[in-house]
Amino acid sequence: MRLAVRYFFLILFLFILSNQLLWINIIPYNFAPDEYAHYDVVEKYLTQKKYPLLIDNNAGIVKRDGNINASYVMLQPLPYIFSALLAFPFSASVNQHYWYLFARLGSAFSIILYSFSLIILIWIFTKDFNITLLGGIIGALIPQLSFIGAYVNSDSLTLALCTCLITYLSWLVKMKRFAFIYIIGLGILIGAVALTRYNAYPVLLTCILYFFYLFCIKIRKPKKYFLLLISIFFTCGWWFISNLVFYGDFFRLAEFYNTLRIVKPEEFKNISIWELLLKTDWLIVTFKSFIGAFDWNYIFLPTILYIIAFLIGLFGTIGFIFKIKRLNKFQKEIFTLFAFTSLFIFIQALLHSLLGSYQPQGRHLFPMYPMILLIIFLGFFFWRHKIQTFCLVALFTLFANFFSLYFIILPRYYHNSSSLKQIFFEIIYQKPLIFSKWIMLGIIICYILTFISLVGYIIYLFIFPYKNKKLLDV
Repeated sequence: MRLAVRYFFLILFLFILSNQLLWINIIPYNFAPDEYAHYDVVEKYLTQKKYPLLIDNNAGIVKRDGNINASYVMLQPLPYIFSALLAFPFSASVNQHYWYLFARLGSAFSIILYSFSLIILIWIFTKDFNITLLGGIIGALIPQLSFIGAYVNSDSLTLALCTCLITYLSWLVKMKRFAFIYIIGLGILIGAVALTRYNAYPVLLTCILYFFYLFCIKIRKPKKYFLLLISIFFTCGWWFISNLVFYGDFFRLAEFYNTLRIVKPEEFKNISIWELLLKTDWLIVTFKSFIGAFDWNYIFLPTILYIIAFLIGLFGTIGFIFKIKRLNKFQKEIFTLFAFTSLFIFIQALLHSLLGSYQPQGRHLFPMYPMILLIIFLGFFFWRHKIQTFCLVALFTLFANFFSLYFIILPRYYHNSSSLKQIFFEIIYQKPLIFSKWIMLGIIICYILTFISLVGYIIYLFIFPYKNKKLLDV
């Protein structure tokens, strides 16, 4: 790898980090979907120094800051453990009023992990540093992902670990690395994903079925498949067994939704699938919040940005469809797996709004992000001016992210509210440690310098594109 390319990967890392810290600082507490309920679990970890039992949450109901919800203690614990571990070193020296800032670091680092897992995934299929870096810029700076990485939630770690799993799976299959140590690592990763969110389970299901086909039918090594299942069980089995033993519910979903029906009955619509698709705005709002929707999912980007994002996805997908006949066996297997997995994720999100609570939210589709982006990126290779196409999309994403934070979120919260202005200046002048004013000033300088560097790099590539005869490693 050339030194200049390594330099720009470092710049991208610093930009994503500084960008996420700015998003964390600017978004007020609980001006994001259910942050109070997510943070409630993390705070209990920090105060009790143990796993918070359901009996500590008022019979499964959390009441906080004038809001009421079913307690997320009933759901998978890994995202909250991760956030609590990052916040714990600061909890002794920082006022509890500011703990939420450090709990948000779990989401920020999850987005960084997702971004560089995506970069590795792109590299596996392209072997091209500039395309990989441009794809990393596009994937990392989608406004919705910066937003999801700026408040306490479980979606960000789910996205990160699903991307890690998809990347690791692709590498294993392409390189034929089926030694026991790699299989154990795969099992641990699948088990970790199982402890994040249920909307990641289509990824787990298709992975487990694919490796059954691979180990038991294709290469006929069932012992390795058995080792995979054992590794998964020892990683996440304790969670499901404890649910069954203590609550009589293997997934603990019945209890969660029964509680949710009590506290939020308006979310249960009891409508048909055709009414959902044709008579509600479920599809439109879900798509918008897949690209960028802020606050409690009602502050949107200008319509033109959604149209451009849709056209980018459409043209990239069409380009990929033209490539299907030229894929080798490995690629056909992997992208067939991706297609079915993405379909199952969409069906699960649809069923969640039909049978569970009505939630037209793009975050339920997040596990398909790395697969969809890879398909779109590979589709761009059929365009006559490949590098210029990537450069334009990268510039669009970079400026959409900038526009979202500084022309939508900042004016919305701080221009018209004196109380929020006061909170904002309190953020700047009173927040502790890494969020203090001088460190944040350094972060702002880092953001500006890396932003300018990335824009300059993209413009240079656009003006002086190179020719690579083997962009897709077949």
